[in-house]
Amino acid sequence: LLMPFFSKAKAPSAEAPPPPPPPPPRPLHVGVPLAACSVAVDPVQGTVAVGSVDGLIKLFGFQGAEIALWPDNTGGDADPSSGRSPVAHLAFATNSGRLLAVHAPGTLRLWALDGRARLANTATIDEGAVALVAPCPGTAWMLLGTEHGGACAYDAAGDGALAPWRLPPPAADDGAAGEAVCALEVNPLDPRRLLCGVRRGALRVL
Repeated sequence: LLMPFFSKAKAPSAEAPPPPPPPPPRPLHVGVPLAACSVAVDPVQGTVAVGSVDGLIKLFGFQGAEIALWPDNTGGDADPSSGRSPVAHLAFATNSGRLLAVHAPGTLRLWALDGRARLANTATIDEGAVALVAPCPGTAWMLLGTEHGGACAYDAAGDGALAPWRLPPPAADDGAAGEAVCALEVNPLDPRRLLCGVRRGALRVL
């Protein structure tokens, strides 16, 4: 009596399509980038950061540990399909677990290295390409000198932010006009005074 019942069961009209293939694994980079163009060292943490012309940043720590940071991800190895501007400057903020990367010509990317590396902040310098990054000893502040002779301050603590303080480029009749900043030093005896050196030997004391 059950045979007629089973004989009336309808066969499936079509098979379900197969699931899509998994995405390809992310590219893995091991060792120092071939096109390295910038470097920074944190002697306290024993960490070395190396930047390359394609935007890659490699961090090297104790016992051969390393991690790759791309501008388009929050840490680890990722597809470098974007953010290929060269890493012009790298600097560790003092005792803050922060790494500041300056991508040409003037994009600032602040990496937080406490725990899993992540991109904490991105900013842009409008005064021209950054020619120099000088950490302020004992603080998380960074001084940035531009190719036109100007300077500004960057707070690398927390999520990072550009300070409202700006040092405008020299006047046209100044001997330092149009020259890139090559040195920024805070007077250790008077933090309110700043020595700004530009190419061709000109000095500005502020």
